[in-house]
Amino acid sequence: MEHRGVIKNLAVFYRYELMPFLAGGPGGHVNRFGVIGAAGDRSHEASSQGDDVWWDKSGVLFAFLIRVDGDPAGFALVATPPHATRGVQQRLCDFFVLNRFRRRGVGKAAALQIFDRLRGTWELGWVAGNTPAAHFWRSVVSDHTGGRFEDIQVGMGPDEPSVPGLRFASEAAG
Repeated sequence: MEHRGVIKNLAVFYRYELMPFLAGGPGGHVNRFGVIGAAGDRSHEASSQGDDVWWDKSGVLFAFLIRVDGDPAGFALVATPPHATRGVQQRLCDFFVLNRFRRRGVGKAAALQIFDRLRGTWELGWVAGNTPAAHFWRSVVSDHTGGRFEDIQVGMGPDEPSVPGLRFASEAAG
């Protein structure tokens, strides 16, 4: 809860970076108020009010702040049942690292720490056409599992299309 404001602020940058992959759909443009969101949203705070659920369901939804030398560097949002596909213990819903920390191992280290912290069967997905995300996740998950993962389509919700993704197990170190 103490990092809620920081994560919500970082989420504006995250939504901005996803815009090229969402062209024509929700989140794919800036509205007349300069906000990424619905046509009537007058502020980024208003456009992200639905994100408050991440802080309302402790023990079911997890919001992780990624830091480098004490500075905010990104965030990860992880859901557990009933907010993950049947048979999956964790779903990585959103993951973001600021540009200045990319290609320095920050994202990989953060992802691996989260996978180690929350053991079980995972799923994660990325927006279709986001080739850098696909390469990143295939590399990280392959390193984490020794190449044991399956390609899947991750259902994002009843009214949302599926996205490409991966399913894998994060097991205790033996």
